[in-house]
Amino acid sequence: MGAHDEGSDAGGGVNWGSLSEFLDMGGYGFYVWGSYGVTALCICLEIFSLKQKKERA
Repeated sequence: MGAHDEGSDAGGGVNWGSLSEFLDMGGYGFYVWGSYGVTALCICLEIFSLKQKKERA
């Protein structure tokens, strides 16, 4: 039996059994996905703002 045997998590990899477990992120899903959402919103707002400035120039 080695570190690469099935069922061993000695490699430190992350493995979820279902999509809902993945989205839950071990109870931290709200913070993880919320952070992604806020970041995506900020990037979209920045792009929109830059396009508006370019049109006015």
